[in-house]
Order: sequence, then C-alpha cells, then structure tokens
Amino acid sequence: MISHFRDMPDGKLYLLDLLAVDHPPWVILFTNDADLESALTLDDLDEADFSGYARVHPTWPASSLTGGGDASSLSPACVWTHNGGPTANEVRGIALVNDAGGFGTRLIRCYKFPVPITMSTAGDNISRQVRLLQGQYPLA
Repeated sequence: MISHFRDMPDGKLYLLDLLAVDHPPWVILFTNDADLESALTLDDLDEADFSGYARVHPTWPASSLTGGGDASSLSPACVWTHNGGPTANEVRGIALVNDAGGFGTRLIRCYKFPVPITMSTAGDNISRQVRLLQGQYPLA
C-alpha cells in the first residue's frame, strides 16, 4: 500500500500551511442570498461595500493537528466596522478568497450567517475568526 503525502500527519500540516501561511486567503463579506448548495464561484457573490468596508487579510498561524488528526489553522479575529458613511448593507455571510498561483481570484469557501447582519451606522461591526481545516479545501 502506498501512503499519499497528504494523508501523513506532516503532509497534512505542510499542505494546509501552503494555503494558510504561504498563500494566505483574504476574508470577505457578501450581501446576496447565494445558494451555498450549488457550484459557486466568486462571481456568484456580491461583495459588501458598506462605508468603511475592506477585505481582511489575516496573518494565519502555522497549522497544528486536531484530535482527529486533521491539520487546522484558526485566524485571528477578522473585524469589519461601519465608519458612519452613507452606504449600508445587509451582510449575509463570509467567504475566503485567494489569488495565489496565477489562476485569478478564486472562491475557497463560504458560510452564510443564520440571519443577515445590518451594517448601516457608525460602529456597527462584525467580528469573526475563520478556521481552515484540511479536508475542507482542495489542497491536494
């Protein structure tokens, strides 16, 4: 039997670190009610544009193994705050995008909030940590 590199503990850590550390994804917010069960691309999401919005590029820590043997990396808090300007959004979810490898910007994963979050007045904010877990992403 041949073991695949991606199935070995060190291989799992290496492959996740290629994404999390060497080619870290951006974290974005989206505003449309996208069908997450379909084959989405980044073009299917409407990125937030409320006053003060910007993509977050967290510094991901090196991955570690979970109790189940998967590689995992948890971002620091990603925070978006409305700055009081005129543009408001109902934010529906969060997504990870990456432009590494010369393939253009690609959607890696997205998550829809249970209910939309209104970003309309100064100080409204969203704060989330994002976990990269080997096995959820096309790493090998």
